[in-house]
Amino acid sequence: MVGLDDVLSLAPGVVYQGVEEEMVVVLPEKGKFLVLNESAAYLLPRLDGRNPAHRLVADLAARYDLGLERARADVRDWLRELVAAGVCWL
Repeated sequence: MVGLDDVLSLAPGVVYQGVEEEMVVVLPEKGKFLVLNESAAYLLPRLDGRNPAHRLVADLAARYDLGLERARADVRDWLRELVAAGVCWL
């Protein structure tokens, strides 16, 4: 379970590259890749082991003019998906 005070980092070996407003994330150890939309591409570089999830919520809400509840739910769901896919960890 990912909490709002948790600080996440990208898993070793994960690489990413921005392509226009999207981002491609490569998981070489799993032989998989993900394509992130604009808002996810905006947040991914912040998974650097220094930013708690609540900062990601605030950043997302401010950049895309979202309410905090919506941003909180979106960030929580997104982080859970990334952890399950092996893109990042606590």
